[in-house]
This record gives sequence, structure tokens and C-alpha cells, in this order.
Amino acid sequence: IALFVNARNRRPIRTCWRDETTGALDPATVPRYVAMLRRIQQLGGFHQIIFVSHSEDAASLADAVIRIENGHPTIERVS
Repeated sequence: IALFVNARNRRPIRTCWRDETTGALDPATVPRYVAMLRRIQQLGGFHQIIFVSHSEDAASLADAVIRIENGHPTIERVS
């Protein structure tokens, strides 16, 4: 949907947001999902894709992780 909207929008979206889309994925599927997000970023011309997840497997594949604990965010570089 994001690719469709971006291709037809006069002002392209530069950040693609995904919220809790990894919850139902098993650990073996997570790398394929993150690879798909990276491909969507490339095809759609997004500057970044931000996804919210409770999956450590998904977080380990991100370029950076923002963890929020007790209301305090910390930024971790993963790759």
C-alpha cells in the first residue's frame, strides 16, 4: 500500500511506518520480512522505515534500535 500511495502522491512520503507487524512471525520468517522492508525502502524511495516490534529477532536486524524502558528512550546501533 505504501508503494502504491507513494507512486501516486504529489509529495512522496519519506518515512514508512510499520506498527507491530512482526508479532505473528516465527523467528525463521523474521529475516525475510526485514529483507522485504529493505526492498520496499529501495523501491519506494523512502529515506527510512521505522517499525515497532517486541521481537528481539527483528530488532537485531535493524540498523538502529530505540528502546523505551520506564518512559526513557535509549538508542542502540545494531549494524
